[in-house]
Amino acid sequence: MKHTCWKILTVQIFFFIITVIPAVSEPLQNDLFVLLKPDGFLGNAFTHATLKVADSSDDTSSAIYDFLKNNSKLQKVFEMYRDSQTEGNPDKKALPLNIVIKEKGNLLMDSFSAYITTYNDDGKLSTDYQYVCPKVVVPLSSEMFAVDPKKLSDPSHIEEFICGVAHETAHAIMKRTYGYIPKGINPFAAFGHEKGKASTNELAFTEGYAEFMGAYFSGDSLDDPSSYQRDIGANMAFIPKTRKENQKTEGVVASIFWDMAKLPDGFNKIHRVLKEKRPWKIESMAKFFKELYPEDATAIDAIMDENLNTAPDPLLTCWLEIRTLRSQIDSFEKQLASTWNPVSDAKAFVELQKAKTRYKNLMDRYLNIYGFTEEQLTSSIRPAFKNNSTAVNVISSGTSPFSE
Repeated sequence: MKHTCWKILTVQIFFFIITVIPAVSEPLQNDLFVLLKPDGFLGNAFTHATLKVADSSDDTSSAIYDFLKNNSKLQKVFEMYRDSQTEGNPDKKALPLNIVIKEKGNLLMDSFSAYITTYNDDGKLSTDYQYVCPKVVVPLSSEMFAVDPKKLSDPSHIEEFICGVAHETAHAIMKRTYGYIPKGINPFAAFGHEKGKASTNELAFTEGYAEFMGAYFSGDSLDDPSSYQRDIGANMAFIPKTRKENQKTEGVVASIFWDMAKLPDGFNKIHRVLKEKRPWKIESMAKFFKELYPEDATAIDAIMDENLNTAPDPLLTCWLEIRTLRSQIDSFEKQLASTWNPVSDAKAFVELQKAKTRYKNLMDRYLNIYGFTEEQLTSSIRPAFKNNSTAVNVISSGTSPFSE
């Protein structure tokens, strides 16, 4: 009877401990990355944002942490970030990548200062300190991208998540590798940047590299650069870019990195060039690549030509559109010369100016890129490429979507 009472008392004490005394929460951090959450502001200064290491008591943070920790592809990216800090100095202590989980916002790489409350080696909270560092910000709610822990078993969501985190971590890797940001990357250059939009050499280079890294680790493909080699929009539809404009287009730059990575040991070669030469333009990247690996020089030249010289597929469309615009211009000019109606003439004059502007833009591009004459581009006979062009010899027939 005495032993039975002790057993009952022991069980009661055990259940009291696990139900009343809170469990110890583990900090979500390791040698490669640390998961952070916003923790208000220091004092009244909104510029002094504070961050706190998330812990295992938060189910959402725990699910994200477990995925990041167990995904072999992202582990490789995080290892690259670690190694970018110790390059040439193996004794230097590498800091883990800071990944901030926010309720709302945008997926981005932030390098502004923050006060971080972290855990020391004993698992206890240490004091706040100012920390200027790259931080990958991952939103739980966003119009552009949001991570949903409940969907981390969905292949399409996983691919998007890996791509986004790898992209932003690539920016952090470049910042650590280079140690500075050039003037070509600034809020004005970066405002509204897009894969197919020509910006600056430097912005296109860093964004192109990050897009390449996101695709490389997520299993995406950048095999077709043609959609970025021409401007697409209400007033610039299918107008081909010049070689210089393609150098400033991040989608094209990403495709160049993609093709370079296909060379033997290409991925490692790319990063040796970045570490040793620190180029900020894709043309410089190609130049240094050939210097370090002369055996790849021919392949690099071919990659650059294929990606920077606008693909020929829009030529037929634009040639047909030029003819359509020329016909419209003639029609509007004839109308203005033969009739007198203030309302219809005003409309015809406006449309005439639009057609002339578009006609000039198209004509300038094709004279510049392919060396055709205006006679050839307005001829009823389809223009043929020169023999030394990388494009096909003769354009096939087709119908212009702008002919109506």
